[in-house]
Amino acid sequence: MGGGTGGGGALEARVHPLALLGAAGHRARGTEPPPAGPSGPGGGAGCLLGRQRGREVEVLDSFELCWGAGGALDRENLAQRVQLYAQVFPDRDVVGWYALGAAPSEAHLDLQEAVQELNECPLALLLDPAALEEDGGAAGGGGGGVGERVLPVRVFECAVLVGEGGMRILAASPTPFTVETAEEEHIAVEQVARALPPGAQTDGSARMGLHLAGLRGAVQIFDARMRTLREILQAMQEGRVPWNHAFVRGAWGLVQRLPLPSETMQRKLVAEHEDALAVVYLAALTKGMVEVDSLVDKLSVIAS
Repeated sequence: MGGGTGGGGALEARVHPLALLGAAGHRARGTEPPPAGPSGPGGGAGCLLGRQRGREVEVLDSFELCWGAGGALDRENLAQRVQLYAQVFPDRDVVGWYALGAAPSEAHLDLQEAVQELNECPLALLLDPAALEEDGGAAGGGGGGVGERVLPVRVFECAVLVGEGGMRILAASPTPFTVETAEEEHIAVEQVARALPPGAQTDGSARMGLHLAGLRGAVQIFDARMRTLREILQAMQEGRVPWNHAFVRGAWGLVQRLPLPSETMQRKLVAEHEDALAVVYLAALTKGMVEVDSLVDKLSVIAS
């Protein structure tokens, strides 16, 4: 096994946001392994869970690891955590590990060997906080354009090689990856991003405002993407860009999934609009009655 490639062509890695949130949250929670740990003081390390089909790896979740007093990895705890996850998510396996840093180093040998017992060719996901301080840093496998922010994340395919004299060497090969989001993850991440700060107003109006703002943002994004899709199709029709049959088939499949305007839909929209107006009217009426009742009570106190 040379260079951690594992053979069989290029590796296709897809990382989900929940795995990134779990790994990044490890550092935010202040979990600090001993200095002999894989990431050094202030860092964190853990396992990556997901699915692997040949050379396709999908990272779905992550969990942190425990370390002993002497800085050694608690492998018994690792085995227990993996067993518990297997009972809840039987379709997920250990596909790699995560830690802090720019690239795998000799400090990650113990972690690599422990995870390699569960997966012959594990991935290594490295979160590099220093990349955020670099101007134009190309973390995450490729630099972004002007005004774009790039994730300070790198993915490697690792393997432990035995050199001369039995010396162990951690070989790492950078692997490009994509961030893939499922519908339920999109909802969860959006809720985390829109969470109210501590001490903020938490009544129904504030939460309704956040909900309506989210709906408005979703509609705006949908409208912008549909306009872009229409412009590309028009450019193809006019011959300004080459014809792409796969793109056209994908656009046709998307259009087929959209509901067509109909009289039934119009009636439902009108009914929902009228219901909303009725709720607003009743809320205003109730508020007015409460104000009048309060005023009557005050006048009664004054009169007496």
